[in-house]
Amino acid sequence: MNSHYTTKIIAKLGGTRPFNSTYGNLLQDYGGVTYNTSQAVIDIRFHKYILSRINEISIPDYSLKRTNVRKIIVELFDQYHQRLFWNTTTIMKVLINSMKKIPIRFIRISILETNDNYAPFNITVSIKGCFYRKYSTKKHTKTTQAPARTTCYHVNALDPQYAHKIIGQFEGTQPLPGLSFLNFIEPSKTGVDYGIKSPVIFIRFQSNVIGQLDEISLINSKNNIKQYQIDLFDFNNNLIFSNQTIYPEKNIQIPSTLFNNSLFVSTIKLTILTTIDDRPAHGIILSIIGCFSTFPRPPTTIPTTIRTTTIAPKTTTKPPRKIIIGFFQFYNFYF
Repeated sequence: MNSHYTTKIIAKLGGTRPFNSTYGNLLQDYGGVTYNTSQAVIDIRFHKYILSRINEISIPDYSLKRTNVRKIIVELFDQYHQRLFWNTTTIMKVLINSMKKIPIRFIRISILETNDNYAPFNITVSIKGCFYRKYSTKKHTKTTQAPARTTCYHVNALDPQYAHKIIGQFEGTQPLPGLSFLNFIEPSKTGVDYGIKSPVIFIRFQSNVIGQLDEISLINSKNNIKQYQIDLFDFNNNLIFSNQTIYPEKNIQIPSTLFNNSLFVSTIKLTILTTIDDRPAHGIILSIIGCFSTFPRPPTTIPTTIRTTTIAPKTTTKPPRKIIIGFFQFYNFYF
């Protein structure tokens, strides 16, 4: 893949931060990425003017047996964070074969399971399809715009209707095989189970989401949780609130006076402290009630993009090394 075309199509790579590398390592000749968490999320955001007909999204290192990834979910979203498509696969390849030009704004690949239950490694991504530049037909005139107003929506952040607009990623202790962090968004009747008594769960909001929380609770009556603790962090990872439940309480109220100084929650850390039967934690279904709104991302805080990633030199005379070369494949790119 010619990186010249990549920068014209891809605006930003994001998601779970790779371990000891950058997001750009997902691309051709960058060596792949490794994570230090059991489950990870990859976000690929297109430029606003790009229309696409995507045929296939895959992790090519799987067929080469160079990665330990076993299960992923691929999701496509529009500019309003509405999910246009989703599919789960255990062969690391999703066929879409779109017949229409779709204004996809970003792709999210969530790594759900690995073969050895260790952190995912050697992750590269391939996206095959046709991509087109969308030209505006409107005449551009300079206008004075009023500051954007934000609307606050009082919802459960883990409601499937809103979760994909609010939640950026999950991290922490990996659930038992067959379950994933996504079960918090679409909870089953049994909830999420773990293999240990004291799992730790990190829930990070999207970078442009403001959250003022009212209550965090466990809503499944059949769980075996006796006591848990929550820690709330702001955008700079400063601890702004911490509390524990007292049995038999299952919820924690967050004082409204906490936010007098405009300190908003960016990350929730939930730690299971004890269980009723002294067995591994099971049946966890969460509820995060609060008021959520979005705000424009300041241009000075944009994370590392393709444009700022140093391109690794290509070698054609040496045999392949054990480091995996990741690639995006884009075909029939029209301008």
